[in-house]
Amino acid sequence: MNTKTGNSSHPAIGLLIEGITGPYQSGIWPGMVESAREEGVRLLCYCGGALEVSPQNPWEYQRNSLFDIAEKDRLDGYIISGSLGGFISRDRFIEFVDRFRDRPLISLIPILESIPAVYVDNHKGMYD
Repeated sequence: MNTKTGNSSHPAIGLLIEGITGPYQSGIWPGMVESAREEGVRLLCYCGGALEVSPQNPWEYQRNSLFDIAEKDRLDGYIISGSLGGFISRDRFIEFVDRFRDRPLISLIPILESIPAVYVDNHKGMYD
């Protein structure tokens, strides 16, 4: 049981993502919510924007403070969107991920060899 997020016996998993309204994010969000519901997992979404910089919005980095809240919540595990680090160096992204390594982690795309990842082969899917 996670004592930081309430008295529920259901595990609490944090989704660290830039948002849920983009073409990619809005495609995966409903399935994640449904899967969490089916598995009895509380899914908490932290839409903290792209890390440090975004070519679309120069103020987006201000939303990164939500990731500080996610870290302090000390959830049972974290799902990290690899697209968070699209505009920063690999080393800087590793620094960000390291903040959450004391809990189970998984990424939505392969970002680091040391973290299990969900990978969708879009080319094969379209071909099939």
